[in-house]
Amino acid sequence: MPAKKPAAKSVAKPVAKKAPATKKPVAKKPVAKAAPAELKPIKEALTKSALIAKVAEVSAVEVKDVKKVLAAIEAVTLASVSKKGLGQFTLP
Repeated sequence: MPAKKPAAKSVAKPVAKKAPATKKPVAKKPVAKAAPAELKPIKEALTKSALIAKVAEVSAVEVKDVKKVLAAIEAVTLASVSKKGLGQFTLP
């Protein structure tokens, strides 16, 4: 029977301990408020697309977000003036 070789001793390397992860609070960047642009009088009736484009331009908001807001206003208006609703809608 052949003799068993002694198992090679493994040398354990010291493991560097990592510092526990700490989350730093994310500071909100101050948003520079732009002075509202001076709007020129609008002399023609705006289409829905033109209104969306104008609001997006003036407020510096994405067009898709303006569309969502106008759709929400339309839904609230229709719910307010329905038979079961108040019967009127006031835009504050």
